[in-house]
Formats: sequence, structure tokens, C-alpha cells
Amino acid sequence: MMLWRKLLVALVLGCVGAASAQAPISVLSIQQGLPKSQIYDIIQDSFGFIWLGTRDGLVRFDGHSMQLYRKGECSLKHNYIYDLFIDDQHRMWLASNADYAGVSVLNLSSGVFENINSTNTPQLGTNGIVAVEQIGPQEMALVSKDYQFTILDLESSNHRSWNLNNYQLEGQFTIDVTDIFVNPFNTAEIWFCTRYALQCFNTDENRFTYSVVFKGASPLKFFHDELAKAFLWVSITGNGGVAKIDLTRESEDSLYLSHSAFVLRDKIDCTGLSSHSVTDIARKSELELYVASERRGLNQFNIKEGKFEMGQHHALPLEGDVTRCIFSNKRGELWLGADKTGLYYLRSSSSPWDIKLFPEKSGDSPTFRM
Repeated sequence: MMLWRKLLVALVLGCVGAASAQAPISVLSIQQGLPKSQIYDIIQDSFGFIWLGTRDGLVRFDGHSMQLYRKGECSLKHNYIYDLFIDDQHRMWLASNADYAGVSVLNLSSGVFENINSTNTPQLGTNGIVAVEQIGPQEMALVSKDYQFTILDLESSNHRSWNLNNYQLEGQFTIDVTDIFVNPFNTAEIWFCTRYALQCFNTDENRFTYSVVFKGASPLKFFHDELAKAFLWVSITGNGGVAKIDLTRESEDSLYLSHSAFVLRDKIDCTGLSSHSVTDIARKSELELYVASERRGLNQFNIKEGKFEMGQHHALPLEGDVTRCIFSNKRGELWLGADKTGLYYLRSSSSPWDIKLFPEKSGDSPTFRM
């Protein structure tokens, strides 16, 4: 509601344009007060606030002004915010990648931080946590960059931990882990994106039950929503694209590149293939996904046809920039974090209004071409 109040204020003040075929985009950058242009994750809470994980702190944005949380200025223990996750208890978990041996947890109702680290929870190890997921009401799954996987039991403190490198198949190894996902159909199945492989570890069986090794490409992030709960989407960087995983195991898994598609099996060699380096995925519609391409901005993927639609959305500041993360909500709003130029907001193309969210210091707001 807070965000929409700000939009209505902007409307009254005259930041309104005629309906057009173009969806407007506004930009929030260092010039408007962003601590760093690098944005690693974006999420929206139940109050309507947009939260940004940056290289230099956590940002809360209400559509008009920012509140910055930094180490030393509050009880937050790290400034590198790599991953954000909100659990069903209205707590936001902040993973730092390598800047802090643990995670910070912000109670969104009280505004109080709690820090869980290797000192008060030795099972976490000493390497940085890169991603967090929820298993149950009081169970959280955390993974470190070096594949130390921990299940925190917040009720009993009966935590469990695995060094997953010790469970790898012969000849396989992991350097960097980048994301984690818990299968909602079977919470014993935990999925991981790593630099070289897409893997699933079963905590009941204590073994990897799924592993696809990539050459010339790297799984980076997961995307999953309630609209198509049976499918898990994976962004693949390098000579990559998007992968679709059937969590029910009723159909084959697929990898989609620029002009080709493959069944995901054991080993995939993407070297020399025509592809798109996809850094993140968000929902556009029932049959379309937004895909963030590393050097080609924001594009679309047609689920039914299994094809990329490049050049559908474009903004001049994104040329030559690295698009790191995207987030869309049920209202059709899209948020995009870039490496050099900051935060972008794209309204729904069906909206009749051209509303500028951010105060511009100079020049016109760039637009996406639809």
C-alpha cells in the first residue's frame, strides 16, 4: 500500500503522461543516493517496500525515498548483501557471499537485526553464506560458497550440517556455490547452482540424486513461483540460457539456448554454441518469462515455444552494462538491478499512465522500447 500511495502522489503532482505503446522506465543510481550501483538482489515485502541488496549495504525503498542499513550504523554485521530471502515469519535473511561468516536476519515487524554466525552456530563454518531458503516453519536451509550446507532448526537448535564436497561423485568438485532451492513437493530434496554443475542432494538419503555437469556454462540462479509450481527455472551464464526442471519428475528436463534446445543429462558441453548468458529470471505472464541477459539487458522467453525474444525491452544506459538481478510482482511491475547504472523500474505495459517514480537530477528518464 505504501508504494501505491507514493504513485498516487506522483500522479497528483503531474508526473503523468498519455498512454502509449512504450512502457516507461525510471532509474535510481548513485546520483539519487544509492550507496553502490551494484545491486545483487531485489525483493518486495508484504508491506510493499522494495529491498535492495548492494555491495555497500541494505536499502529499503518506498517509491520515493531510501533508508540505508550499513555495518556500524545499525546491528547489521556486513555490507555485502548478495542474497535476500523473506520467510513466512516476516523475517528477511541477508546472505553476504564472502564478507561475513554467517547471516543477518531482520525482523520486518520490529526492525531488529539478529546475527547468526560461526561463533554462535559453529555448524555454519567460517566461509560466507551465499543463499538461504525455507524448509519448514522453523527450519531454514543455508549454503556457503564452499558447499557447506546447513539446516537450522530455530526451535530446538538441533542443527544439521553437511560438507557436500565429501558427497560428490568421483571426478566432480565444486568451487563456487551461487544459489539454493528446496523442492516444495519433497523438502528432503535440496537443489544447488554451482559454477560447474546443477545438483540435487537428498537429505534423507545423504547423497546426490541429480547432477548435470556443464562445460562452457554455469548455473547461477533459480526461479520458482506458484503460477507453475511443478517447474523450476535456472539461469545459465557463459554459453548458457535457461534450464527447466520438472520437480515432479513427470517430464524430461530441458536446456534452452539461442536457437536450440537439449535434454539435460549428465554432461552438457555448451562450448561454441550460440547462446545467451542469462543472469536472472522473473515472471511476465503465464506463458512468458523475463530474462536478464548479461550484456543484452532485459529480454523475454516464450515458454510455449521454447524460444528467446531478444530486443523486446531496451534502455540505452543498459548497453554495455551487466544486468545482475530482476524481480517482478503480481501487479506487473518489474525491478532490475544493473552493475554500473543502478536500479530500474518498469511499469506494466498495460498501464495507462506514465508515472516517474524517481526524482531525476538532470535529463529525461530513459524508456524501454516495447
